[in-house]
Amino acid sequence: MADHQEQCTFAAADSFLSTAGSSYFFYPFLVVLSLAGWCMMNSAIQRFASVKKWAKIGYAGLFGKVSKESTKHGGDLVASVLKSHGVPYVFCLSGGHISPILTSCEKLGIRIVDTRHEVNAVFAADAVSRLSGKIGVAAVTAGPGVTNAVTAMKNAQMAQSPVLLIGGSAATALKGRGALQDIDQLSLFSTICKASYSVSRMQDIIPTLRQALQAAQSGTPGPVFVEFPLDILYPFKVVSETFVKPDATKKARSIAAKAEQ
Repeated sequence: MADHQEQCTFAAADSFLSTAGSSYFFYPFLVVLSLAGWCMMNSAIQRFASVKKWAKIGYAGLFGKVSKESTKHGGDLVASVLKSHGVPYVFCLSGGHISPILTSCEKLGIRIVDTRHEVNAVFAADAVSRLSGKIGVAAVTAGPGVTNAVTAMKNAQMAQSPVLLIGGSAATALKGRGALQDIDQLSLFSTICKASYSVSRMQDIIPTLRQALQAAQSGTPGPVFVEFPLDILYPFKVVSETFVKPDATKKARSIAAKAEQ
């Protein structure tokens, strides 16, 4: 009888210890799991609140409000950034791809110096940079305008001159489809410039230009390149009539050809 009671006692103690031992390892795991679940739930709540916020603001708040009759355009934004950074001159050979930038710069008092060749525009921007200690700015049209500037950009790189080259490019929707003067411009400067950028949305114009200006002047100075597609620079009405309607391609080529003249 005593032996039986002793066996029962040992069995109960062993059962208690095994249960306690498993609980010892289980409870911390349960706590960690609970914390992870709470974090996931909190993150989901925050995301839902963010989505709800954007839902209230609507499409315009998320992607930018569009005024179909507004004459404002991306060129105004480019000019405002250059003006705020104290750029006194923009050297160029004018072309239809960059016309909005040039007209906006003139309105803000930035002097437009038209050269006879794109390489001279960048050489002049390089000279201004060396003489003034500030960044020099040049603007050229898409395709051959950009390729003509390569030699001067390499010269600026060798001289460690902070130079910003602004280039036009084909409309975003027409890239790679045989548009007027459409080439891969970024690859041309991959080994020459400190940084190269292609702006695809109007809301990216200001931050991209600021980043480019900073890159050109920080650390070891050097040239940078930023390209702007046609549809980013022109007013909404012009873009919609030129690139969205059925006969858009013919009209786009006609406008670009006339602007080049």
